[in-house]
Amino acid sequence: MFQSEFWKQPYGLRGQDFRLQTPEAGFPTNRFRVSVQALKLNYLIRTLTISAQIFMIYKEHFPLSLIHLPQTHQAAFNHFLLLISNRMGKPKETLDKDMALRLSKFQDQLLNSKNILALVGAGLSASSGLSTFRGSGGLWRNYSPIDLATPSAFDIDPSLVWQFYSSRRYHALKAKPNMGHFALAELRKRKGEKFLTLTQNVDGLSQRAGHSDGLLELHGSLFDVRCTGFFCNYKGVNKVHPITDALAGCEDDFVPPSKATKKRSREEESESSEEQTMKKSKPEDLEGGANTTKSPKEQDKTTNSPEISLPPSPEFKPVQSIPTENLPRCPECKSSTLRPGIVWFGESLPLKVLDQADDFLESHKIDLVLVIGTSGTVWPAMGFIERAKKRGAKVAVFNTEIEDLAALEKNGRGWGFQGDAAEWLPRALEPVIGSGFLPRNWKKL
Repeated sequence: MFQSEFWKQPYGLRGQDFRLQTPEAGFPTNRFRVSVQALKLNYLIRTLTISAQIFMIYKEHFPLSLIHLPQTHQAAFNHFLLLISNRMGKPKETLDKDMALRLSKFQDQLLNSKNILALVGAGLSASSGLSTFRGSGGLWRNYSPIDLATPSAFDIDPSLVWQFYSSRRYHALKAKPNMGHFALAELRKRKGEKFLTLTQNVDGLSQRAGHSDGLLELHGSLFDVRCTGFFCNYKGVNKVHPITDALAGCEDDFVPPSKATKKRSREEESESSEEQTMKKSKPEDLEGGANTTKSPKEQDKTTNSPEISLPPSPEFKPVQSIPTENLPRCPECKSSTLRPGIVWFGESLPLKVLDQADDFLESHKIDLVLVIGTSGTVWPAMGFIERAKKRGAKVAVFNTEIEDLAALEKNGRGWGFQGDAAEWLPRALEPVIGSGFLPRNWKKL
């Protein structure tokens, strides 16, 4: 029956009339309405057959143009081409001999490792389009994020700090987990309680990729909030944007430092606003403005020159001064301001998280440490790595920049994979996680 004319007819999914010819089955030519169930079965058989052809050719790196299909199958072909490309990622680039050997040795260690520890940094989320604090992370309206992520900055100007974090929350919600996030989530499913991840990221992308168990947030989360009141211990989770109406309109992109003129301070903000007011005022409105020092020619040039309106640039956009009562308020005590549940510079890491990490290192002999999207040189993250190394663990670094590759790989104690961690992880972890680890609803996460 599968060789009959039935499979060469146009098909649809809305129950249209079809003329089905099945001479091999011994039935006469009939016209009837095909049920939706039959159409779905027809579509399924067609697409499964086509997907198998695509997979085999894709796997062997043959040109997809070698597939010759009837015109009526072209829609299904295009659909599965897109589907399989998304699920399998880009075709693997050919590695040079040294890199291929390095990857092979790492994968051997991966397969033989019972207990694995991962340390994840901002470099992994950068592949999802999020800015980082260090390196070329950029400025927010010409403010350095490091200057705003402090308790003193919040005490002095909570309005400014909340606008900055409102922007970060918006971009984190808009970003999507990448292949690296999904690869680590799958590794957790395969290894279970023998795999622990310590993340320095606060964007929640790992959790959205299905990696909630076995994940410790060292620096908190953008979506955690807590009360600043002395007698109030309220802590909560809020993923609504904007968290208050007053914070709407703070969704600015970060500007790379090379494109920004200089860092800005809150004091300069008030001075610049006064200067702008002076420039916009008419000469006769200013004290002594009637006696202008400009020559008549200069005045004519100023008067006759056309006004040029430029689009507002994010780095020079003024920062609002939002009253404290319009900032996020504590729903429990009703009187105090909420603050982001982030571990700011100068604050201690949460003791509960540190205790959980200590317990894992004490109860498990770590065989392999994965350092992903970070240099791993910041304390206390570096302390966890050193403790594992002293007990015999090997270290693999996946990062765009690796400071001392020779020292890392000395005596075969580690491996360095320089480049995008989101592209390296699925390939490096493939012996354990396989290639079809993306969930069905991965585009909606």
